[in-house]
Amino acid sequence: MEFRITNEPDEALEATAHSLRKAAHPVITVYMRDRLDLGEQFFLWEVATATAGALLRINPFDQPNVQEAKEFTAKILDEVNEEGRVPEAGMEMSYGPLRLYLGGGASSVQQALALFFEGAARDGYLGILAYLTENETNERGLRRIRMLVMDSMRIATTVNYGPRYLHSIGQLHKGGTNKGFFLMLTTDVAEDTGIPGQPYTFGMLMRAQALGDFEALRKHRRRVLRVHLSDEAMGLAALEEVVRAVI
Repeated sequence: MEFRITNEPDEALEATAHSLRKAAHPVITVYMRDRLDLGEQFFLWEVATATAGALLRINPFDQPNVQEAKEFTAKILDEVNEEGRVPEAGMEMSYGPLRLYLGGGASSVQQALALFFEGAARDGYLGILAYLTENETNERGLRRIRMLVMDSMRIATTVNYGPRYLHSIGQLHKGGTNKGFFLMLTTDVAEDTGIPGQPYTFGMLMRAQALGDFEALRKHRRRVLRVHLSDEAMGLAALEEVVRAVI
């Protein structure tokens, strides 16, 4: 979507919009009389957001399931205070740099991922919940996996970094229609930092947030699989290899 001022040409913006249209992406152009019309656009899209929320069967004015994930996280942090470490479920299986938790009775990582993708509804979507470092290498790896699933299964796909997504589409994942299936990726923080006044680090906090959301998703019977990467770059490459083989 592009916003333009009537009678104010913007060659750079037009070139970008043209390249998107040429690549078959839908582009909507909104013309405004002047810059004061930005206020009108803010109001318009606030109403649109509320309407979209209602259509997706989530309350656009509340976030009960976001709060729920926070409460699960708080319980995990209470255990950290007592034990000095983040409580983990037992690892069930591994494949190279991939560590899989709660594989649903599968005997291998490959089988677990095959069963996971088999359960995807044709009108559903895949959400990759990446508690990983936000860098170009990981971005490319995540995009390849997302595009592989989208092109092979013909379903919608999203990639969001955690814990950032918890306050955006986190409510949709748990409180909307049960059409999503979620692949949660975690890793060990290479350079961790303590939090002043707390007995845990930022890395431990992020892991607790991931596990808290994992429990919230399971509570609402969402299809979710967690894969831990002992090495981010190698793990994403191995995951792409397995996904390519099973779908």
